[in-house]
Amino acid sequence: MVAAVMPMEAHDTSQAISLNNPITLIRDIASKYGPSWVEIVQPETLWSMIESDFGLKGFGDVSLYRDEKDLILAVRLAAVSDAPWVDFHVFEKVGQAFNGNHVNFSTSQPLSPGECLYTVSVLRQIRGKETFGIDVAKYVAVSFKDRGYTAILPGVGADFAQTELDLMDNDLALKSLTLRLWNKIVETKTDLMEVDLSGERAADIQIARLFTLSEYLKIKENKEQENKEQKTIGG
Repeated sequence: MVAAVMPMEAHDTSQAISLNNPITLIRDIASKYGPSWVEIVQPETLWSMIESDFGLKGFGDVSLYRDEKDLILAVRLAAVSDAPWVDFHVFEKVGQAFNGNHVNFSTSQPLSPGECLYTVSVLRQIRGKETFGIDVAKYVAVSFKDRGYTAILPGVGADFAQTELDLMDNDLALKSLTLRLWNKIVETKTDLMEVDLSGERAADIQIARLFTLSEYLKIKENKEQENKEQKTIGG
């Protein structure tokens, strides 16, 4: 399974590491240890290595850096296991870690639509050829349904959940109108405020919701870029 992990940059000896973003994190660790870091069985061994090699005092202490360690474990799990793609419980916990939230394994922590999409995006960057299972598709669909969406934001790789959303008494006419308007906005690079939605109040709301999702993903992508630039400048 290791061969399926996203391509990594060459092994180096830099001391920079990002602990707040899954994509830059996996590149930083793999750059230091090579792609075989995912084969380290004992987490405590990895914590000690990171503490020593990256100068993170206290990282070897099991009581410290818990959220950061959960993120590392989530990234490693996604690199070696199909579970995040087929088990919605695992998808949820991995997603919480990817989105920078505290992971509570003793209770349900439903992901928001934006968090679902970012989780899908990260998973596809780690192992792009994997197929999402029906349970994860239903989980994503429920997240969108519960918040009033009729359409999954296109272009993110989460279209697999649209079929399940449509089976949940979805307003198919409104979905089609929403996607048609959204695709026109994207194709023409039209500013959202310039879109004529007169007489289409329901679609107006749907478009605004998709725009919010798009902005959330842009914030996450910008954070990834900032981390890369900081590593280039300071690392």
